[in-house]
Amino acid sequence: MEDTIKAYDFIYDLEELEDDLTTTRCYSMYEFYKVLKGKKTFKQENIIPDIGRKYLVYSGLSDRYYLRTLNKEKEIEELEPDIEMNAVHLIWNKKEQAEVKEIMADMYRHYKKKEGSFSYYRQYIPLIESTLLYAHHRDNEKDSMGFYTICKQYEEERLKLLNLK
Repeated sequence: MEDTIKAYDFIYDLEELEDDLTTTRCYSMYEFYKVLKGKKTFKQENIIPDIGRKYLVYSGLSDRYYLRTLNKEKEIEELEPDIEMNAVHLIWNKKEQAEVKEIMADMYRHYKKKEGSFSYYRQYIPLIESTLLYAHHRDNEKDSMGFYTICKQYEEERLKLLNLK
């Protein structure tokens, strides 16, 4: 019963959130994935769905933001139309923000061998997307024409995103 009630929690304005929470508009379904803490490379096995991630979905009909929680990886693809309509906002607490910043800094140090951090929208999320799409291609398209050409394109894109090329 409590889960049913929580499914209908809503707010009218993003400013109504608690002070320690912030929101960011979700631009890509790949923002619902994260790199495992302590991992320093972009590999399929290091990237998981962010189960438990809280987010808001705006409804123009009721002019409200409905609070949701990601429960299954399957839900991510179902959110794609809402994301394309700019209706999804991720909710971040300070701990989650710090964790992602730490992961991006650790990975930057691993790849660049110096202090710094990846850009969340220009590098981190596109690298997650590219890694997952490349893994899907490698696993499912082995017999397709142009397989090796596409693999090479994914590898070049990865180097470009990492600024290693």
